[in-house]
Formats: sequence, structure tokens, C-alpha cells
Amino acid sequence: TSTWELESTLSEHRGHVLSCVFSPDGALLASASVDRSVKLWNLQAVHSGSQNQSAVVTSMCAPDGSVAYFVTQDPRVVRCSFEPLQLDATLVLDGADAYDVELRLAPDSANLAISAGSHLLICDPLTIRPRRAVSHDREQITVTSWAPCGTMLASGGGYLNSSEVRT
Repeated sequence: TSTWELESTLSEHRGHVLSCVFSPDGALLASASVDRSVKLWNLQAVHSGSQNQSAVVTSMCAPDGSVAYFVTQDPRVVRCSFEPLQLDATLVLDGADAYDVELRLAPDSANLAISAGSHLLICDPLTIRPRRAVSHDREQITVTSWAPCGTMLASGGGYLNSSEVRT
């Protein structure tokens, strides 16, 4: 059997860590805490940059490792660039419950789908600005998935919808 050894402890948060995500190359780590901070860690130098935010509910990293997206409790979607380490875009989700928000980046990274309650937003992944909005007639969206081609998106709750995405 193999064993794991502790590399280092990243202890700058002042509360429990609720979410973290690595860049695909493993060089960078983004973490979020109940202390309402998001920290971006350069693991080669064990250096962090931080920004006070609302507590983070969930996170995801782009496949190329260039950015991470966080959903905060207030609720907002926040985009964090790894090179340079900075928080660079925010979208406020008025009236949404942060725990119902789901993020899905298209396979080609050309679109970011954000489901919140009965609404689905197709956003520019760089600015997080909505390009298109779809309503599910008061039906709670619980699942979203991109087709491998990146131009079809399935979403639904009690029933499933399929949408062609053209931007």
C-alpha cells in the first residue's frame, strides 16, 4: 500500500475552508472559506492573493487551468484568473438561492451555463455577462450538461430540455 504525506499547510484562512479547486497543471489552487475570503495559491512559491467575498458555496476550474469560477452565498458568480492571480469578473444573481446554482463550462470553453432556480443563463466565460436567458416555466433546474460539440445544452428538473446554443 502507498501512503500519503502532508506537503504543506496553507493556513491563511480564518475559518473553515468550504471549497477548493486545483488548476489542471496542479500549480495553482483556489480556496474559499466561511471567513468570506477567496485565496488563490501559487503552490510552487506557496504564495497567496486574496479578496474578501461572501462565503463560497461551490467552485469549478476551467479545463485549461486559466480560471476558476465560484458561487458565493449572496449569490454571485465570481471569475478568478490564475495568471495573474486576481478576481476579475462578477455576476450578481438577484433572487436566486446560492445552493441551487450550478455552473457548467462548455467543452470548448466558449460558453458558461449558469442555472439558478428556474432560469438558465448562457454567459460569456470571460466577462460572465449573459448572452442568452432561458426560463423553465417555474420548474427548478437540477441538472445541466453540455454535448461534446459545445453547441447543445441539456437542462431540466422534472423534465429535460435540449437547447442549441448559438453565440
